[in-house]
Amino acid sequence: MSGINYPDIMAQVLRGVVAAVLKYVAEKGLPEPNYFVMDICTDHPGVEIPDWLRKQHPQEMRIILQHWFEDLNVGAAGFFVTLSFNNSPQPIYVPFAALKSFSDPGAGVTFSFPGPVPGESGDSPALDEPAADADTKGKVVSLENFRKG
Repeated sequence: MSGINYPDIMAQVLRGVVAAVLKYVAEKGLPEPNYFVMDICTDHPGVEIPDWLRKQHPQEMRIILQHWFEDLNVGAAGFFVTLSFNNSPQPIYVPFAALKSFSDPGAGVTFSFPGPVPGESGDSPALDEPAADADTKGKVVSLENFRKG
């Protein structure tokens, strides 16, 4: 049996893809026909949502970035965004480690994660830049296996 936990490594890489996509949208806007559907673990450490919303969704909830959202700010460990809940703008913070799934139906892309990263708060070092001496040459991961046809 291999000592390498490939599912966790792939989940970290895909969370990095989500971070890159959200950074792109924060800088350039959300192009048509793209929009994002994300399932998050609301009970994960570091998730910041209003108390009333946490009471309605104590473990998991779905957020959608499509027609109206603002203040998208993406960091190394997670993202802030203001969304409308019952016509009330609410700022939220989601650590990338709290993502259960990410989908862009407009592009036909869906990522599912094996679950939140145990013991990780929003300060995940997994999304930091690779070490300068890391040998990454020739290591390409195809995302074609994760696309829905």
